[in-house]
Amino acid sequence: DGAKTAVERALKLDPGYGSPSLAMADYFNGALDPAVEQIGRSEGKPAADFRVALWKALILRAEGNAAGADQALEAGAGALGTAQWPAPLFDFMRGKISEDKLRLAGKSGAPREQAEKLCQIDFYIGETAFLAGNKDGARKALRDAVGTRIFYYPEYVAANARQARMNP
Repeated sequence: DGAKTAVERALKLDPGYGSPSLAMADYFNGALDPAVEQIGRSEGKPAADFRVALWKALILRAEGNAAGADQALEAGAGALGTAQWPAPLFDFMRGKISEDKLRLAGKSGAPREQAEKLCQIDFYIGETAFLAGNKDGARKALRDAVGTRIFYYPEYVAANARQARMNP
């Protein structure tokens, strides 16, 4: 609620302001149209990163717009260029690699970097499972994302948010 209030104040100052954080809050509260609008405002901005395309895809999938989600993922993957990471996240979300291959791709770098990747991996696996109706798979992956303790990543916060909104 506090984030939403802060963003609403920012929107009064700059009506074109886009906030991935507000898009996430709207998404988890079931306000998918405002979430799409917010994430759309974030695209192409200097502060936008790869997460904007991934979140846009999640929101569109939740709306039932699989074609739009695929288009967002293709555009996001194309914008990565030759980046080694997070390309596997896009490949997984597009159905090009399995969960196992995604996890294997996250096993590079220093231990902290691996934990950060694992937080992202487990969140996107969990949220994809949730959207597909696999609540048991979602619970396990989301629990694992939170278990990384990478509290400064939006995926950590999102994993907690999804867990709080799932039925026991």
